[in-house]
Order: sequence, then C-alpha cells, then structure tokens
Amino acid sequence: MPHFLAILATYVLVLIVVILLLFFLAVPFVDQLTSLIHALQAFNTGVQEGHYPAYTRFLNQIGISRAFLAESNQALTNQVQHLLNSILSLFGSAFTLFIEVIIVSSVSIYLIIDGPRVFHWLKNSSPLQHRPTIRLFVDSVDRIVGGMLRGVLFLASLMALITTVGASIIGVPYALLLGVIVFICEFIPQIGAYISGLIGILIALTQGWEVALIYGIFVTLVQGVLDAQVLAPRILGHAVGLHPVVSLFSMLIFGALFGLLGAILAIPIAGVASVFVYASWKAWQAAHPDQFPHVGEEAKELRANAPELDVAET
Repeated sequence: MPHFLAILATYVLVLIVVILLLFFLAVPFVDQLTSLIHALQAFNTGVQEGHYPAYTRFLNQIGISRAFLAESNQALTNQVQHLLNSILSLFGSAFTLFIEVIIVSSVSIYLIIDGPRVFHWLKNSSPLQHRPTIRLFVDSVDRIVGGMLRGVLFLASLMALITTVGASIIGVPYALLLGVIVFICEFIPQIGAYISGLIGILIALTQGWEVALIYGIFVTLVQGVLDAQVLAPRILGHAVGLHPVVSLFSMLIFGALFGLLGAILAIPIAGVASVFVYASWKAWQAAHPDQFPHVGEEAKELRANAPELDVAET
C-alpha cells in the first residue's frame, strides 16, 4: 500500500474506533459514574443515621470512628464528583475539543510523514565519529518507547474488556466503570493491578461477601496470573529491558515528583535514560581500553572472523 493511503486508512480507522467508543462507552460510563456518586451519598447518609450498626461496630473495633468514615466517604464523593464535572465540561466545550483534535491530528500527521526522514538523516548523515552512538540511541528509543506504548495499550484494552465482561457475569455493579479503572491502572507499572483489583473488590462487597469472594478469585486469576505472569513479561519485558528494581525506583521517584502522570511515564523515561547510560559506558570503554582488556580481545576476535565489518558500528 502507498504511504499516503496507509496514513489515510489509519486515521479513518482511528476515527471510527473513537466514534464507537464515545457512542458505546462514554454515555454508559457517565451514567455509572453518576449512579456511583448517588450511592456514595446515600451510604454516607445511612452511616450517619445508624443504618449499618454491624458495619460501624466492626470499624470501631479496628480503630476507625464513624466521623472519620463519614469524612473519608465525603472526600471520595467529592473526588468522583470533580471527575464527573471535568468529563462533562470537556464534552461541553465542543469547539475547544474540536480545535484540539484538529491540532493533534495535524501534528501527528506531520510526525508520521517526516519522522522516518528525520531518523534516516540522524542515522546516516550525522558525523562519522558519533554515528554508532546516534544509531544506538535512535533504535533504542524506537524500540523502548514504541514497544512499551503498544504493549501497554494492548494489555490495558484486553484486561479492561475481560474485567468488564467478567464483572457483568458475576453481578458486580458498575462493570463498565471497573473496566475503565482497570484500563487506566494498567498504565501504572507493578501496582496498577492491585489498585484496580482492590477497588473492584470494594465495589463487589456491596453485593455481599460471596460476590466479593468470587470477583476476588476472578481478578486474581485474570490480573495476577494471566496479566502479570503470562502476558506482561512476554510483551513488555523485551520491549523495555529494565530490571524490576530499576522500574520500581523510577516509578517511586517520578511518582513523587510529578504525581500519577510521572508514575505512568516512569518506565519509558527510565528506558530511554538507560540508553544514554549504556552509550556513555561504551564510549568510556572505548576511551580507556587499558581498563577493559577483554573488550580489546573481543574486538580482535571480531576483526579476525569478519574483517570487513566496522567494529565500532557492531
């Protein structure tokens, strides 16, 4: 397919997907979010009026007073209400949203068209002395960032779909809302599945401990086994190539500095930074061959086996 037709087909497909998502997901999502706000408000009123004596008695035994529970529930209600207002205001400002979509689409088209040219120029027209390092950096950024985003987006969509269908079958309320929460939390490495799983279990508790137990087993099998043990290591492990300890520290640091957005972007940023560290280390090795005799021996072996190759670029 010609490059122009491929770009056009991609954007038409994305537009169709976005319209379908807005039609089938946005309206039910807002309805379920509104219903959740009313349920939280009703629960808060019931706790204040003493309609849940066994529940409040259990909380008092573990050191949680009725006043603290009411304040926490009210704070949660306010946060959900703020989220709903933000979503409604976003859709309400249709003209601003339309302008932003046009700008983002135009920029992305230019990047898709001219991006390969920029990469080709960097890899083949840069100074010979720095060309191996630039090639390493460009290829690594494409592999790490592209692979990470594609892999996480696929995993998030798959887990959200499975969770929504499973919660609906089990009988957990706000199944679509749970699916959206799972989708968002999948972008938070390491702990995102625990956050979405705990939220789902708390919502399932409103239908009784039996439903919560079944949903807990379901989410453990789906997110704890299928996602964390089967799919994520195979899809994301080779894309980023970071040690789990480095991933955790980067998520902790960027999350503390920049909040949720920092935690989401911590892994790809750390992956790109590791490219700089690796390239600097290789350059320092080349500048101090006396400190790394095994590197010189490997280079001699490469020249002996394939003298036509440029050892610096390999």
